[in-house]
Amino acid sequence: RGPRVIAHSRLARRLARRAPDWAQLAGMDWVLPAVNTPTRQLIVEHFIRAGLRPPSPVLEAYSTDVIEGMLSANPALVSVVPEDIARELCQRGKLGMVPWDFGWELPPINLIRRRREQALAAEERFSDILLELCADLGQDARPRA
Repeated sequence: RGPRVIAHSRLARRLARRAPDWAQLAGMDWVLPAVNTPTRQLIVEHFIRAGLRPPSPVLEAYSTDVIEGMLSANPALVSVVPEDIARELCQRGKLGMVPWDFGWELPPINLIRRRREQALAAEERFSDILLELCADLGQDARPRA
């Protein structure tokens, strides 16, 4: 479930023919998740570890529909999504996947919530349950004495 760079099919083909060039990629126009998401933090850390300034997005989006629409309409934009989503989006022919290895995995679970004046009870409960389960999994992953 590693991250994959996706772009308009023509741009993806050009990038795929080259060895990974993280400096060039960092300077491109990006669609990225919001700054406070784990995925965005991993992307930022990747470029910092490479000694580069992290990419600055022209648009923040987490919706695959928005990402697909923006990249299809603009041949200069790039984004990063999980490999399984990249494969699905690329099957439609407008986008292509760049097979560069980031060397890390994306978080398996993300919860994105809309801010509301009044919280929805079902959404609050789902969030609580998910957080409890993740906390329990974290404890199970710790070494036992």
